[in-house]
Parts: sequence; C-alpha cells; structure tokens
Amino acid sequence: MRRVTEREATAWMREHWEAQADSYYTKRGWSAADARVVELLGQHQHERWLEVGIGPGIVGAAAKRRWPAMRYYGLDLARNFLHLSRARLGRDLPLIQAAAEWLPLKTASFDGVLEMDTIHHLPRQLIPRTVAEISRIIKPGGRLISVEDWATIPDDERARLAYSLQAKRHSVAEGWEYHPSEPEWTVMFTAAGLHVESIEHPWRPLDLALFASLPHMAARAELRRLKGIWGDDLPTTTMSLFICRKV
Repeated sequence: MRRVTEREATAWMREHWEAQADSYYTKRGWSAADARVVELLGQHQHERWLEVGIGPGIVGAAAKRRWPAMRYYGLDLARNFLHLSRARLGRDLPLIQAAAEWLPLKTASFDGVLEMDTIHHLPRQLIPRTVAEISRIIKPGGRLISVEDWATIPDDERARLAYSLQAKRHSVAEGWEYHPSEPEWTVMFTAAGLHVESIEHPWRPLDLALFASLPHMAARAELRRLKGIWGDDLPTTTMSLFICRKV
C-alpha cells in the first residue's frame, strides 16, 4: 500500500465530503450515539465547546436547542457542509473551515471538544497528530468526547461480516482512511495528554449501501449473507464513545 501524503489526504477529504455533503445531509439520521452525546454535553452547558467535523450539524443543533447557554462552535473541512448546516444551526453559531489535523486555533482555547466519526477519515500516519492538535486546544481539566466506529472486536456473525466488508472498501483498502481499535485509540489519547475516563458503546444505524459497490465476488456474497441475517430489522453498528479528560 502506497503511503498517502498529508496534502493528498487533505485534498481527498475535501473533495470527497464536498461531493457527499448534500446526500449525507439528507440521509444522516438520529441515533442512540447522538442522544447520548447531547446528554453528556448537558454536563458542560455553560462552557465553550468545539465540534470537529460538524458535518450536517445534527448534533450541534440538538445541543443548542437543549442547552442554549452553551457556547458551541463548529469546524469542518468541507465548505458545502458549512453552508448546508446553517439551516439547522442558525446564524449565531460560529463555524470554521479548517482541517482537523492542523487547527487554526489558540492553545487551551476551549473547555471541550466533540468529534464524531471524523478522525478516521485520515490516513493512519496523520491520526496521532490530529489527536494531539485536538488535545492542544483543550484547556487543562477539559474534556474530549470522541465517537468512532469499527473500533470494537466483532462479537457475532453480523459484526464479523460487517467488519470484513468495511476493510474491503476502497478508501480503507487504499489507505485514505484508517479505523483504529479501542486499544489504539487509548494509546493515542494518552500520548496526547488525554486520560480516558470511560468508554461506552451506543448504537448507530448501519447503511448497507456503503458496501454495495464492492467489486469482489466474495464481498458480494458476504453482503448477501449480512442482509439475510439482518432480515427486516434495522442494521446497526456498535460505536465507541470515549470520554477523556485533559491532564
């Protein structure tokens, strides 16, 4: 696998999410992971928080409705996301266009940071630096809430098949993105000065259409088996929700 450069990774992420913004804005639904995050933010409702990778703004809008005293900021690399999220966020929520691995923000400038399914959209070699950048802007004693997928060990046939298909997706197989395991995340958080206080496992819907374009016969057979196992039930995946404190 060729090593993806920082410039290539940033360009790929921007182009990918600029193109995906409209579809993701429409399809991104609510989940138990979102509800849990909004609940957790209530413990910090009088603080200054940044959501890194705010995307369609679904969690930010819910947090602002429920915790109106919270000073909430959003950051995303894709300009289309920033435009679209305005419909949910309103004009009074500050938005910043920037890459997560190089934040144009002052050290210790936020009480806390939220990131949901954002950091894994970077190549493996850039993830530790991104975690360090996020840690840098958090005040000592502040919090990071990080929610990522594909970090748990598959514990049944559905999860095993989904993990197998996930590894075959082009962006993963070609090194454009990387999904660390929970132990890997813990090592990176610790190295960046973040103490992992707890890990929770809420669910989120799993869109099986993510795997529909996989070209290999074996992948298509795995996808058929996975759809058969889920049947008429809503496919879901287990998220890893890390609650960290800045040391």
